[in-house]
Amino acid sequence: METLFSNNIYILYILVGFSVFSLPSFQEYQRVILFYVISFISGLLNIIPVRYILLLSVSVMFFMTEYFSCDKSKRDIILKVRYKLLDFLYSFAFLYHITLYILALMLVFFSHIADQRLAEIFWALLAVGVMFWDIQIVSKREFKVFDLHYLSKKLEGFEINNLRLTPDMQTRFEILALIEDKTYFTRENAYTPFTFEFLKIKLRQFTAAFRKKSLKDFCADNLKYTLKSISRRGYSTLEMQLIRTLAIDRGWNCVIRRKFYEIFYSPIFFSSYYDRFYTYYYRNTGKFRMFLLYVYCHTVHTWIGGKKRRFCDWFEEDDIGKWELEKMLVASVGLNSTRITKDNIDRYASIIEAYQLNRERILAISKGQ
Repeated sequence: METLFSNNIYILYILVGFSVFSLPSFQEYQRVILFYVISFISGLLNIIPVRYILLLSVSVMFFMTEYFSCDKSKRDIILKVRYKLLDFLYSFAFLYHITLYILALMLVFFSHIADQRLAEIFWALLAVGVMFWDIQIVSKREFKVFDLHYLSKKLEGFEINNLRLTPDMQTRFEILALIEDKTYFTRENAYTPFTFEFLKIKLRQFTAAFRKKSLKDFCADNLKYTLKSISRRGYSTLEMQLIRTLAIDRGWNCVIRRKFYEIFYSPIFFSSYYDRFYTYYYRNTGKFRMFLLYVYCHTVHTWIGGKKRRFCDWFEEDDIGKWELEKMLVASVGLNSTRITKDNIDRYASIIEAYQLNRERILAISKGQ
């Protein structure tokens, strides 16, 4: 480490990195590309050893994008270190393709240690090609998401302190959760299926179901449910569905990047936003999960009678507590493009009986009548 900072070139490199990520007229992806190019040229010309470039560049990019970001909302919302690490990991793995940047620097390293001139030129040209490929992919922005400033403004537009979250509204949300996410109201701090809390809840549900069925029926039913969930909704929680609806600008066909975005940013954004509510507000904070469902119903789209509209636009009343229960069921089922028919209505028998819903009315609504 003493050798690392014995030469002013390293200090200069760090200051250049700080300057690049402070350019106000550039978007973040442009700052990243510029810093990639500066770092790559520094390594290619052997101005700075590759191993030090890797160490310093990753450190500079982490601190400048997480602690000194030009996105003020990001600095205000993402406060926990583990969320900063997750945000950095996702951004540079899936948006800025840091793996290609590292590969290009490794190829530069091979060119420096090559014994023959021809091998040196080969590795150098290959490194330039990989670096150009990385720049092209990053600048193309095939998968684009809105920043946290945009997301926070979207939520703030619903003004949680002015919302009347009533028991009647809770009933409508329960129907939605029974269709889309049975664990929603039993989870407190879990936003994705990949948490211990979620797994414990699922284990309790499976144990209770196992006691009522034979082993064969239990395994068959759960396998069928799991495959159906993955194929239709990607086994996403309601929070994961909401974050992708709010945040993804383009690239819905980029399934892997989209799914990882849901997994990473559901806890990052909603948990951090809850902490912010708890700090700066006092009303309705205890009903934060109901608030998220309120936003959900005013954001996502669903199908009824072969037509697609925003969920809330299917209802005449503004007050969710006055929404027709039968239509709430049909709209919830329509989220995965499914229509309730005479052949499959018994699948929802437990909900129909629990909330005393009219089967004929459900079938009529499902037909668009």
